[in-house]
Amino acid sequence: MEVEEIRRIILDQEALLKDKLEREKIIEREYKYSISHNTAYLITGPRRAGKSIFAIQLARGKEYLRVDFDDERLYGIKANELNKILEAGYQIKKKIDVIILDEIQNVEGWELFVSRIRENYPVIVTGSNARLMSEEMATYLTGRHLDFQVFPFSFREYLKYKDVKIEETTRGIAKLKDELRNYLQQGGFPETFKFNVREYLTNLYSD
Repeated sequence: MEVEEIRRIILDQEALLKDKLEREKIIEREYKYSISHNTAYLITGPRRAGKSIFAIQLARGKEYLRVDFDDERLYGIKANELNKILEAGYQIKKKIDVIILDEIQNVEGWELFVSRIRENYPVIVTGSNARLMSEEMATYLTGRHLDFQVFPFSFREYLKYKDVKIEETTRGIAKLKDELRNYLQQGGFPETFKFNVREYLTNLYSD
């Protein structure tokens, strides 16, 4: 894969992410984490729980390079081609403080690349638990990564997303109980607020 093609993919992904962040309601997650050292930060958790957005929140205030490997145009990229991502990134940005590699487990041998560049950058890696917590990762990144596990919205985050203010009045408590019933029925996956809840959760569970 050529550097120019990777550059175009990164620019396309940045435009799509910008549109998403402007279009959708994004809340601050309650995880009290920060990135302050050059190492690998592994964000795991179930699909659709908000790992990608949390990665961006972790990098807030820093110049970050983000690549989403769920993009079909990156399918088949080899580990020994991953350095081209840095080259393409520096063609786009003058400075890179943080690197975000979304769903990097789609690239076989990614652990070696991350192990090398983590010496120079904080590297945020997202993916599913089973595919990231592999024997290869344990071999190449032992003692060289910090793990974050992201779950769907807590009830407090759910209330924040729904703009529900907690009031210690009879009406306020009744409203809170009503929202708790809704939360217990639909859970905290962010996209349940956009689709038919039962159908979406059934499909998510099945997948």
